[in-house]
Amino acid sequence: MTLDSLHLAALPVADRIQLELADVDERFHRVHGPDDSWLAGTWDAYDAAINDVWTHYHQEAA
Repeated sequence: MTLDSLHLAALPVADRIQLELADVDERFHRVHGPDDSWLAGTWDAYDAAINDVWTHYHQEAA
């Protein structure tokens, strides 16, 4: 299932955040495999991607 931007925008903010965080998690695991095998740089990139989601919604709320 994919959500286009109109459907995503209609969801409550908490749901949009949850979907985007799940998308980040899925993409990183698909590309890099199980998280117990990630290198430090992969963890840094994962953390940055998660922080980008939170920053986007923090700025949207401001």
